[in-house]
Amino acid sequence: CRFSVRHYFSLVFCSVFQRQTQTKSLSMTLLRVALLSLVAALVVAHDFTAKERAFQRGNTRQTIEELNAVLPNQGRIQRIKGAPSVTLTADPGRISDAGSVTITAHFNNWSPTPDDFVTVSCGPTRGLDDFLDAVTLLDAAVSNPVQVNFTNLYYMRCDYVFVYVGVTYFPNINNTALGQLTVPSVDTLGTPKQGHLSYLDDPTKMVVQYISGLNSPVPSVRFGLDPAHLTTTVTGTSATYKASDMCHDPANQTAQQWFRDPGFIHTVTLTGLKPDTRYYYQFGNAVSGWSEVTTFRAGPSTSRGVRFVAYGDQDIGEASHNTSRFVSYEATQRDLDFVVHFGDLGYALGTAWIWDAWGTVVADGASRVPYMVSVGNHEYDYTGGQKNDPSKEREPGDGSFVPEWWANGPTASRGECGVPMFYRFAAPSNGNSIFWYAFYYGNVFVVQFSSEHNFTRGSHQWNWLQQTLARVDRVRAPWVIVTMHRPIYSTQMCETGDYVISLHMRRELDPLFEQYNVNLVLVAHTHSYERTCPLLGGECVEDGRGVVHMTVGSAGAGLETCGYSPAFGNFSRSHINTWGYLRAETTNDTINLQFLLDVDGSIYDQYTLRRTK
Repeated sequence: CRFSVRHYFSLVFCSVFQRQTQTKSLSMTLLRVALLSLVAALVVAHDFTAKERAFQRGNTRQTIEELNAVLPNQGRIQRIKGAPSVTLTADPGRISDAGSVTITAHFNNWSPTPDDFVTVSCGPTRGLDDFLDAVTLLDAAVSNPVQVNFTNLYYMRCDYVFVYVGVTYFPNINNTALGQLTVPSVDTLGTPKQGHLSYLDDPTKMVVQYISGLNSPVPSVRFGLDPAHLTTTVTGTSATYKASDMCHDPANQTAQQWFRDPGFIHTVTLTGLKPDTRYYYQFGNAVSGWSEVTTFRAGPSTSRGVRFVAYGDQDIGEASHNTSRFVSYEATQRDLDFVVHFGDLGYALGTAWIWDAWGTVVADGASRVPYMVSVGNHEYDYTGGQKNDPSKEREPGDGSFVPEWWANGPTASRGECGVPMFYRFAAPSNGNSIFWYAFYYGNVFVVQFSSEHNFTRGSHQWNWLQQTLARVDRVRAPWVIVTMHRPIYSTQMCETGDYVISLHMRRELDPLFEQYNVNLVLVAHTHSYERTCPLLGGECVEDGRGVVHMTVGSAGAGLETCGYSPAFGNFSRSHINTWGYLRAETTNDTINLQFLLDVDGSIYDQYTLRRTK
């Protein structure tokens, strides 16, 4: 291992704690929790305060925390009667979904400076200080006129408004609104957007969900076996959620950077499908318009082999776009069956516009194959307002599952507590909505488990998992795969708080996995890739036995900045801090697993999992 000041505490304590794992002393376990909590406070593996979290990402003038603080050290924006004026024009004159626009400022009696900036907002605001982002003129030629570019302007059922703000410093700091322009969108309120599919553990059914700004006419899907003849039309239902449905602030605060109207989430269930048959479909209605025709294949009724893609921790940056482009490639070129995304989807963290952005990023692939999700800490963990928790789980206190040994931030969703995800996605009814559920698909049985809910012996979820695994038909599905957000086995440094939790997960879950011959556990949370040897009782065993654990928290979120250490265990067989996704292909005897790099689609790691003997 490489040593540095940054890694010192992590390496030293890991060595102590690894020895403690072997001795299993309760007193030392408590000491470990205390020390690891200290280390977690000192060492940060990845950061969500960077400018990449802002609406205009690296082009912003501020971090997202600064944006939320209303122009720190600058003063409030005001309109002054008789102030100089700036005329704004836009090219193009209408903004397409995820499109760009160039705002040109023409100065009448104002001399621009590099400190001037242009704000962008969409929808109702609390005033001039409430905006999505502000871009300065620093990277633009300060001349007359001057141009400022805005990109990734996702459609959010509103028109974008741009305000030119002039900055003066004498005799006081003044931010004066000198010009304003509203640029309409190409789309309308009723335009159907962000389509995706969910599988209900029934090959004769498929759920189509999409979003628009209107709940009438009734949401519809028309489909058929020929893209030119969509002969069957099915209607569905519409739902939405409010700021008051969230558990606590800031997610329940209405502002440009926090809660915004999510529109209506439309759900249409297609029934009577022929298994393993390709269908063509579009969603919307005759009044507001239809989506483009796309395609999906109904689930199989036989125990055939399957191809799926798996990952967690995506975000909405360029690497996240790359992952989604590869999902589309897998769906259109490699006969992909489904995607499993085990937590930390777009990283909204209460910033509601990110749900629209992420939904747009993944839509092309998610509308072609079932996109099966489960919660991560950044969708769910919260500290108050438990009555609004859609999972209906009730823990001591007023928040999510945070036992005394929990060594990780309990406010990771910033009050969302799973509400947006609960409304936006469907799941089989055999568990607890999108929080935990299971499904057969060909020769695999997939369990989507929640590491953010109580997983200890005797809890609702633990009992459900035990009963679900006990009922698996291993003739129908020789492969059992469990997914969850947090890793149980990882050698990633600078994640020592999560290491504490992983020890408890091993104690509670390993016996079930071993008793019921689970073959593969897929996790995320650490923003990297790692594969273990086959494990029994925490020890490596030969291929064909045990449980292989794979961390695939590499779909686009900021990468881990620390390395790996065998002080956490000698089970790691491959690891790398880079972006990528997992491709899996099954037969009745093997699962071929490949970790592909987002940068070029090349295979970094490959492993063939063989049937447990």
